[in-house]
Amino acid sequence: MKTRNELLNEVKTNLQNRYYLDQEQQELINDCVDELLKAINYIPCCTQLKAKEAPSFEDWIISKQIQKKGRLYFAKDGIEQDFNALHRRYVQTLQEQYF
Repeated sequence: MKTRNELLNEVKTNLQNRYYLDQEQQELINDCVDELLKAINYIPCCTQLKAKEAPSFEDWIISKQIQKKGRLYFAKDGIEQDFNALHRRYVQTLQEQYF
């Protein structure tokens, strides 16, 4: 990551090669760079990460006591599903519980 001075020098050099910058314009650039760095480095995220980690698909299958027989999966509640339906159920569960 570039420091404030490195970023300022790069911006000023690029602009001065194309335009003449007076003192007011240079101060405006300094203020913009300061605000940009503040936004990048100091403003906290508005969302918090969940404390628990989402289980992998395989771990989820084990926790739900789902058995595989041939191409079908059987849950302990007797629901029979193929892989695609089971994976959709897994994704839906994650969205409800972890996101």
